[in-house]
Amino acid sequence: AIADCSSSGKLIYRLLHRQGAMRVTEIVGELYLSENTVRSALDDLREADVVVERPVASDARRRQYILLETLETDDPPAQRYLTHTHS
Repeated sequence: AIADCSSSGKLIYRLLHRQGAMRVTEIVGELYLSENTVRSALDDLREADVVVERPVASDARRRQYILLETLETDDPPAQRYLTHTHS
């Protein structure tokens, strides 16, 4: 799925793989991409079932993005989240 993504999507994938869950503003600051570019790439990654969007634990109004593979392997509580969102 990653092979078909844009170069921005591949950069974001590598960043999330290295850093874990991040908000859009954090990705923008880290990669120096425009917010529109980041949001578009994240949409593509979500459509490819590579990333998921979830609330930030400390503030449910804010959203963060995390690799689906990370949720499936490293975060047991995420199993409940995945069950509810991907059923």
